[in-house]
Amino acid sequence: MPETQTTSPVRLRGRDVIYVTLICAIFTAAGIAVLLGLAGDLAVRSPRPRTLNLGVLFGSIIVLNGAIAAAVGLVLIRARHMTWRDIGFARPSVRWVFASVALGITLVATIEGIERILDLSAGQLTAGLIAPDGFSWFGLLGGVVLIGFLAPAGEELFFRGLIYRWFRDQWGPASAAPVSALLFAGAHFYYPLPHMLLVALLGLVLAIAYERSGSLWIPIGIHAAQNTTVVILIYGALAES
Repeated sequence: MPETQTTSPVRLRGRDVIYVTLICAIFTAAGIAVLLGLAGDLAVRSPRPRTLNLGVLFGSIIVLNGAIAAAVGLVLIRARHMTWRDIGFARPSVRWVFASVALGITLVATIEGIERILDLSAGQLTAGLIAPDGFSWFGLLGGVVLIGFLAPAGEELFFRGLIYRWFRDQWGPASAAPVSALLFAGAHFYYPLPHMLLVALLGLVLAIAYERSGSLWIPIGIHAAQNTTVVILIYGALAES
């Protein structure tokens, strides 16, 4: 049995999920359009256009996760009068905080081990996504902050705080966890299918961690530890090459 149920006095409705998703998509599309327009203007003037790749990557992360937070704020906080605690940001126990960091780092080793056993490798693809311009201190620090921390916060707010929670309220945790994990994997469509299944496994672990801890901070912590470890390993390898 879970130690703390992720319950709230305010239940999510199907239209809440739809409204948040639509508003997020609109904000993201508008933000990315502006970002690409600015990048195009800078590319014409810049003597070093390669550096724009990293800028577009970081800008896209800020736009997407900002859109998620804004959509949740408009629909759930303002319109539904929910609090952030209602959405899932309850204070976790200290034991869960340390466990989330340890589990995130362990997941990196586990996924790497599975890839080696199955002779799968997404190393070049992952490095290209995280460090498109090769090694730089700006890329490393920006990657730790944005890929390591901001992206997990936005993804967990959307996929565990919204998608998983709504499915759980309809079907229960046993059905909601795998369904939300598959949707989480589908959002990572740029990976080959075998690696999308590993992302689904990660999503399943994150849903279980949320259910058992009763706080979104725990899957955020696990996800952040996992992403940060990957960023550091990739940039560390690039620095040595």
